This record gives sequence, C-alpha cells and structure tokens, in this order.
Amino acid sequence: MKPGLLVCIVGLMGLAASPGPAWAADAPAPSAPAAKGGMNPVVLAKLVSLVTRAGHDTDLPGPIAAALGLPNTGQPWPDRQFAVQSHGPEALHVVALGQGEGADIVLSVKGPAAISIFRADRHGALLGATTYFPETRLTMTPPAATAAADFGTECAFWAIHVDALISVE
Repeated sequence: MKPGLLVCIVGLMGLAASPGPAWAADAPAPSAPAAKGGMNPVVLAKLVSLVTRAGHDTDLPGPIAAALGLPNTGQPWPDRQFAVQSHGPEALHVVALGQGEGADIVLSVKGPAAISIFRADRHGALLGATTYFPETRLTMTPPAATAAADFGTECAFWAIHVDALISVE
C-alpha cells in the first residue's frame, strides 16, 4: 500500500442495507474512449471492481442526492461505497456506485470545512456537482469550471491510488 493512505470503509453520511450493485455488468470496457474531461475508463473499471468486492452498502442522504440530480429526488440514494483516508490535508475520499435505478458513480472528498461531491455517468463523464457544508447542513452548486477542475483532481487521486488499493484488498 502507498505511504500516506489509510484504507477504511465508511458511509459518507449514513448506513443502510440495500440489494447488490447493478454496476458490475455495466462498467465500460478498458478500450472505451475516455469521456471528455472525465475519468479514464480503465481507472473506472478498476474502481467498479474495487467497490463491488470491498465496498459496503449505504444510502446517500436525500438532500445531497437531490442536489446532484439523482433519481428519487428527496429520497436516500442506495449505493455501494469504498473510502480512503489520505494523510496530509486529512481528506476522506469516497467512491460510490449507484444501485438499481440511476446507477451513476459519485465521487466525494471531505475536507476540513466541506465535502465536494461529484456525480458522473457510467462512462466517467461529469453530470453534476455540489458542495455540502456539514456544520450548516447546506449545499451549494459550484461554478461549472470549478466543478470540472475539482472533479479532474479527484479522478486523478483515484487514478494514482486504485492499483495500490486493489493490491491490499
């Protein structure tokens, strides 16, 4: 495992049991072209495999799901997720795969004051973003350029670390 990473399995904001993921069969083939500004399809396939094998079932809270434009507006969004605590800036990185309807991917990174949350489609293209502030329980939609840049940074984090995480799993 790479130095500076502590592997942990946590819920982004809550825990709940739900059926198995509908994701495994829908992952893009590694030869698929990368979505413009999105996640590399090889990395995406590895993340799907990692989360399917080592993640756990949770629910993304309804208000955050609604802010991202996920189905079942206002209702919890069932997912399967895997999290990694990185040292240094003390960031918690989470990748979540939707289960059932709306089987998108949600990436998030929790910093000291806020959680940046990104919704991508099954091919890794950014569909939406929100910032959640735990102290006030409010969300904010970041400007499109900021969301795209931050999503790219989070995709790069997973691209750098996914192989090491798979090897310790």
